[in-house]
Amino acid sequence: PYTVRITGEGGFRLIESDAKGDSNTPRDQGQLLIRGNRISNSLEFGIVVDAGARDGSGNAPHQGPVRVTRKLNPSRLVPGVVLQNNLINRSGTGGIRMSGDPSASGQQAAAVPFGRVVNNTIVGGTVGIQVDENASPTILNNIFSRVDTGIQVDPTAAETVLGGNLFQRTITPASGIALSNTAIILSDTDPLFVNAGTGNYYLAAGSRAIDSSIDSLEDRPALVEVKSPMGIAPSPIEAPAQDLLGQLRVDDPTVSTPPGQGEVVFKDRGAIDRADFNGPIAVLVDPRDNDALGQDRDPRNTYVELTNQVLSHFSIQLFDGAEPNDPREGSGADDNTVRGNRVSVFRDGEPLLQGIDYEFHYDATNNIIRLTPLAGIWEIDHVYDIQLSNGQGLLLSAPPGNV
Repeated sequence: PYTVRITGEGGFRLIESDAKGDSNTPRDQGQLLIRGNRISNSLEFGIVVDAGARDGSGNAPHQGPVRVTRKLNPSRLVPGVVLQNNLINRSGTGGIRMSGDPSASGQQAAAVPFGRVVNNTIVGGTVGIQVDENASPTILNNIFSRVDTGIQVDPTAAETVLGGNLFQRTITPASGIALSNTAIILSDTDPLFVNAGTGNYYLAAGSRAIDSSIDSLEDRPALVEVKSPMGIAPSPIEAPAQDLLGQLRVDDPTVSTPPGQGEVVFKDRGAIDRADFNGPIAVLVDPRDNDALGQDRDPRNTYVELTNQVLSHFSIQLFDGAEPNDPREGSGADDNTVRGNRVSVFRDGEPLLQGIDYEFHYDATNNIIRLTPLAGIWEIDHVYDIQLSNGQGLLLSAPPGNV
């Protein structure tokens, strides 16, 4: 730093200060990410991204226009919010509203937010994504189902970019903007979700949403021109490597991947990737199989032998994504399918009846099945066999031979 000392003849007052004057200090710019959320039954929109107040309160400085840089920014684009891997269903008005500043006539033109709406699943509502008041998002790889209008863009947001979106049971896929040539419109009978009626939005086998995401889109050219002279690299819009459930987006070998989807072609559209190809496993947790205290006298897995112990219940926990059968993170058990009629209990080979011999309870938070005998305890000196079925079975009873 420089030190400046002023000297002169007497007769005037001199005040010296070693404080800093104006300086261009680095100001790191962050990014607001809204990702990995399940949002249901909102009164209006599930997510609203809108401009703040134009004028600060009190003596706070007011928000200014875009900065004048070496390369002019006539589009007034600035980085906006990223919405990624969100599941929004049954909203009153719509899924997402992306809005900017209205910039009324006679007022200073505000910045235009360049948001990124990538790999979201929106089910139900009047509109899937509403873009208005000078917003300019890129809307990529989203799924819209059972909405009146998929994407609605007002005239002030005409610079919005679409790519790789999928629509089903949507009256108007897009309003105020043309669909991209990568859009997919499904018929009502085409497979999409496993069971949307029960809230299971895992992709159904053979769905055209599988392995059809666009891996990346280039950054906005107008913004690249502004950033490049300042040494700021382009920032392409990329599909996420993981989905809402934390699963790595991987190939579904039963589906032929469409050509020209980018460098990584094994990403599904929407928030949840069809990447879990192994069902959950069941583990007996009470009594515990092969416990550390040695109470289980049978070393085999799934077999427990106890001596003179009274049990008030059997507890079985469901796990998904467990080695060695399923090395990847699983999507979890579908709680709607864990029912009493999928569990069979036998005592010394004779079937026991739910509601007569025992009660069935399921803790959906911890994925634990609890079987409680109506007598209060499970009788000792018997062999109990518990069978779990992953599908609806049939019980056939033949009449006695003397009839």
